[in-house]
Amino acid sequence: MGGPRNNLTWHPAKVRYRVYALHYEGYSAAQINADPAVAASVAKTGYRLHNNTLAAAWRSAEYKRYAAGRDKTFAAVEGEQIAQRVLEDVGALSSVTDVARYELAREIRELIGAAPDEGESAVERVERLTRSLATVTRDETARLKAENAELKAQIAELEAKLAGVGRNTSKGITEETLREVEERIGLL
Repeated sequence: MGGPRNNLTWHPAKVRYRVYALHYEGYSAAQINADPAVAASVAKTGYRLHNNTLAAAWRSAEYKRYAAGRDKTFAAVEGEQIAQRVLEDVGALSSVTDVARYELAREIRELIGAAPDEGESAVERVERLTRSLATVTRDETARLKAENAELKAQIAELEAKLAGVGRNTSKGITEETLREVEERIGLL
């Protein structure tokens, strides 16, 4: 009496989750049974997936967990895409540092909601990401300082040229320049 409540539970987990995925995506019972992986499992186990079996499967706790996980994943992906578009529209991701900050915030949010990892702890991961952000910030700062020095050199060069032009015009218009202007406008 303690056996499985429906034929789907006799199938391997990979096949069960394939059936759940097909149902979640809107496939009918006939289409689910026609799927090659499902049909192979039915042939191997001998347990058919009829309408009553599938109806019981959709009410099962395993399917409810699966559907909730898919809903959560889709919502998170959609939220990320919306946030990315908004930040791009307002120009908040215009530099490497801004992108790194955004990624760090996203990682921290994921770590808070995730189960503990077997390898690196969440705190260690956040610390590592923060250190990498500091490195990106230093690199970005060095690049901006180099660009600033280059722009200052260009400004100084342009100011020198402008000062040279100003000295020539302060002497007044020469006879030659006056004749040239009169010729161009058609007076001579």
